[in-house]
Amino acid sequence: MTRVVEAPPTTKMYPRVRTLHDFVSVHAGHVSINGTSIELPRFLDMVMHVLTSSNLAQNDPRISFVSKVMALSAVEGYDGAGERLADV
Repeated sequence: MTRVVEAPPTTKMYPRVRTLHDFVSVHAGHVSINGTSIELPRFLDMVMHVLTSSNLAQNDPRISFVSKVMALSAVEGYDGAGERLADV
């Protein structure tokens, strides 16, 4: 007969690794960052400011970010509700 032994909760052995999804969410036209809600158009204005407000440095991460955004495609949305952007 096989005996099943439960492992101790991982929170006691290893702390849970927090990811971007723990800090950022998008819902109903708002972006929430660490509990602060910003209207989506305002958030996009801030992103554009960060992208365009200074000279590029060597190996600037903004170049990679813009390339990733340009490669996005509209695909079927989650649960068939409209469309979403994805890196397919």
